Amino acid sequence: MSYRRVGTEKMVKTYHMPRTCQSALLVLQLISTFERQIFDFLGYMWLPILGNFFNIIFVIFGLFGLYQYRTPYMLAYSIWTLVWIAYNVFIVCFYLELRTSSFLSRS
Repeated sequence: MSYRRVGTEKMVKTYHMPRTCQSALLVLQLISTFERQIFDFLGYMWLPILGNFFNIIFVIFGLFGLYQYRTPYMLAYSIWTLVWIAYNVFIVCFYLELRTSSFLSRS
């Protein structure tokens, strides 16, 4: 907790806990993306390598936006995170063969 001056006489408490937690999550996401990138390079899977590269860039934008209070960078990171989650859900469903045709052929 720190204090910052507002106006000439007021001191206001500022809390950095949410910012610290978010930066920790961003760093963990960056580490896990690097690990995933290494395994994708081992398998020569080029589309996931490109996706991981974009994820690394947007996570760095998110870290920069977090520390510099840049709202557009955080907005770009948030939108990219939604796209990244949708892509990962698609990949999981694809590898588990959770398509409608597989459900129809089993019954």
